[in-house]
Amino acid sequence: MTRLLAFFILIYAGPALADRRIETIFYTPDRVIGLAGHKAIQTMIEFGADEHIENIALGDSAGWQVTPNKRANLIFVKPLMAHARTNMTVVTDRRRYLFDLFNARARSRPIYALRFIYPEPVKLAVVAEPAVVKPLPPPLPINTNWQAKGDKRLIPARMYDDTVNTYIAWSDTTDLPAVLVLGTDGIEGPVNYTAKGDYLVVEGVAPRYVLRIGKASAVMTNLSPAPPRPVAPTATTTDAEKAK
Repeated sequence: MTRLLAFFILIYAGPALADRRIETIFYTPDRVIGLAGHKAIQTMIEFGADEHIENIALGDSAGWQVTPNKRANLIFVKPLMAHARTNMTVVTDRRRYLFDLFNARARSRPIYALRFIYPEPVKLAVVAEPAVVKPLPPPLPINTNWQAKGDKRLIPARMYDDTVNTYIAWSDTTDLPAVLVLGTDGIEGPVNYTAKGDYLVVEGVAPRYVLRIGKASAVMTNLSPAPPRPVAPTATTTDAEKAK
C-alpha cells in the first residue's frame, strides 16, 4: 500500500519538478557567464521582454553559430567544431551581457535554455519641493488718536485710521453728517468715501475733518505723529455748500 502510494506521488509530482536543462541566473552587468556548448545541440538564450538586441560580437565567428530571432530578444547558440572556445558580447537597448563559450564535456548536462532574473528597478522617492510661502505684509499701524471738538451730536462713536484710509462710525440713532476735509486755509471740501458695514471709509487720512449737518458741525483733528496720507478735496466748495 505504501509503495503504491509512493508510485502515484512520483508520477504526479514528476512534471512539476524543474527541468535541469533549463537554467535561470541572476543578471549582473559585470558577470562573465560561462556557457558550455554540445555538438548538435543549440542553446536558446532569452533576454528581457522589454529589451531588444542591438549588437552581437564574437571573438571567433567560425567556431560558433549565433542566430537572433526576428523579435530580437532571443539568440540561438551552438558550436560548429570541437574544442572551439571564444567570448561573446551581446548589447541590447537596455543592458550588456558577457559570455564565455566553450565545448562541454561529453557526458555533461546540456543547456537547452538560459534565462535571466532581473533586479527590480530602484524607485526614487519623489521629494516634493516645499511650497514657497510668501510672507504676509506687515499689518498697517492703527491710529485712534483723534481729537473731537464741536457739536456732540455729530461726534463719531468710533474713529481711527490705518495711514491709508480713515474709518468713522456713529451710533445707530445718529443721522449721518457730511464728511468734509478741512484745509489749512479753513476751506472745506468733499472727499471720496464708501460705506462698509457700520463704517464710512474715507479715502486717505487728512489732518482735519469737518462733520456737518446744516449749520451744526464738529471738527476731528488727527493727533498722530505719523505723517498722514494727504487727502485732496474731490471738488471746490461752492457758495451753496458753505451756506448749509
